Amino acid sequence: MPDTSKLFDPVGIKPEEYRGRYPELKRIREFDILSVSALIFVWWYANPTSDLISVTNDFERARSALEKSKYKPSKALRENILQLRFSDDLAMAIDRMSRLRDDVRVRAKIMLESIFKNYETIVTNLGTLTKNDDEAEKTKYITMTINITKELPMLVMKMEEGFGVSARSADEEEALINIPVRDYFRSKE
Repeated sequence: MPDTSKLFDPVGIKPEEYRGRYPELKRIREFDILSVSALIFVWWYANPTSDLISVTNDFERARSALEKSKYKPSKALRENILQLRFSDDLAMAIDRMSRLRDDVRVRAKIMLESIFKNYETIVTNLGTLTKNDDEAEKTKYITMTINITKELPMLVMKMEEGFGVSARSADEEEALINIPVRDYFRSKE
């Protein structure tokens, strides 16, 4: 069982793969207008599931977020960030990121999984049609399968996106230290 849930967690993901991993980020205007590295800075600084969110000194949190995100703004922009003078785009993204609700997103993910299981149960219980089935049974079967078939692609897409929720166990947290080794072997494949 996971120890922590994270929303749009960038840890262990190459920056160029971040938006691909979480397609929802492309649909949120405040995030889509930022560079990936700026967005990852915003994640570290303002995401309610960021490891830095417990840092109460905003100046220290901004410094640590810059470091962890590897965001390399111009010298002037960096100084402004360290003084908490955010550009309008960063300020809007920080506000939007801080309003993400992990509890709601986790519940939504669980609800989708439940709907999928219910669809599976319905299809399994319908069985198959035989020539002895009456017209009402045939109509019910056809209607149910058509409706489920229509809904499945969107349901699968939403399940795969997962509302930005990822889970990390304590062991996975520790394993993140070995990411450079994993990336090395992936590059050899």
